[in-house]
Amino acid sequence: MMSILTIALCITFITSTTFDLYQICNCSQLIFQYDCFSASLQCNWDYDKKECYDKPCSDIYYQSACLKQSKNCYWTQNSCFNFTSCSHMLDSMNNNCKEKNYYCPQYYQTQCLSLDYIQTCSSITDPNICNYYQSLQGICIWNGQSCTLAQSCTQFFNNRSSSCPQEYCYYLQDESPHYIDCFPYKCSNQTTQSQCAQGIQTFGPYLQNIIGCYWNPQQNICQEYVPYQMNYTNCYLYSRGTYHWNSKNEENGDCVPCSQFQELLIISIFITILI
Repeated sequence: MMSILTIALCITFITSTTFDLYQICNCSQLIFQYDCFSASLQCNWDYDKKECYDKPCSDIYYQSACLKQSKNCYWTQNSCFNFTSCSHMLDSMNNNCKEKNYYCPQYYQTQCLSLDYIQTCSSITDPNICNYYQSLQGICIWNGQSCTLAQSCTQFFNNRSSSCPQEYCYYLQDESPHYIDCFPYKCSNQTTQSQCAQGIQTFGPYLQNIIGCYWNPQQNICQEYVPYQMNYTNCYLYSRGTYHWNSKNEENGDCVPCSQFQELLIISIFITILI
């Protein structure tokens, strides 16, 4: 039995934790006071009821916090507003729609459009639109004949432009220095706590493409986020708001996803392994 448990833990350890930004914690799910304080840019703590609750959109003053409330709020003109629909967001001349609301990433003419309007890579016939296009399945790349899902950073470097998408990859240089290849970021590439807390953005799928990282204060390095190794101080803080401490006290809790589906999936995997 112990060997099976060891294998299960090893499998968990070597598998990167990918955050699902569709499943950001609601303030009400943050039952541990420390988590609510960590989310204080978008949540308030009720000292009488000992509950965490949403701030009104108008009381949110930072873009990152407003985006975490994308189901209710959107960001534009340096302010957070109540969200009703993608097409009714203000500032129609600003075409960077996913910086306003996670669920309205597509821009057409004078308005932002919902996830329903995102094209698939295979439906795009113009190479100028294809390269770096964010489909729901991932980032697109033109392979010389058609538009397909990108699978690696090297694909971009090896195409005609020898490019390297800086959001996802970095250039490798030789001593000359010349660019010789393009590689994906790792947590170990992040040199500050703030960079580390953002995780690593991969090619896709959209909003389900963040590899979790956390800052190890003992070694001053950025490492991969492993939920069962997290404690009450770093569980929520380094999860892009998708995990929380499931107890009201420090000792008797675990770091679990706010999505019930993810939590059930993790449990079912362990049960399957043990059987």
